[in-house]
Amino acid sequence: MSQTWMKKGSQPQPFVTLTIQASHRDYKALGFTLHTPSKTIKQSAMADTGCQSCLAGIIVLYRLGLTQSDLIPVTMRMHAADNKDINILGATMLHIIARDKEGKVLTTKQMVYITDCSEKFFLSRGALVDLHIIPKHFP
Repeated sequence: MSQTWMKKGSQPQPFVTLTIQASHRDYKALGFTLHTPSKTIKQSAMADTGCQSCLAGIIVLYRLGLTQSDLIPVTMRMHAADNKDINILGATMLHIIARDKEGKVLTTKQMVYITDCSEKFFLSRGALVDLHIIPKHFP
């Protein structure tokens, strides 16, 4: 080792492939009605250990076959890493399914906030723990 600094690019963001679906039962448990049947879809999501709540672009809502009228009203406020406000349109309750390296199915239920500021899906630290992507006491 020459003990010198090397110029190189950052590692790519970590993405995982999930299966997601909204559930009438979860909406009902919270006192809301899901008016539209949800599709079950495959969705790429960024594993964001700094994210406190799951966040998805409205395109994800549309891919599920849902509309803005299916969103649960919320007063949640979010800020991006650069401290800019993220516009929250509402939330949806999602069943999130992943598979580990051995093919074991891992699931979590998460309230996912919907925004028109991004097209990505961000998995929160709590969801990452539930899906055994990171340990409970990370870091």
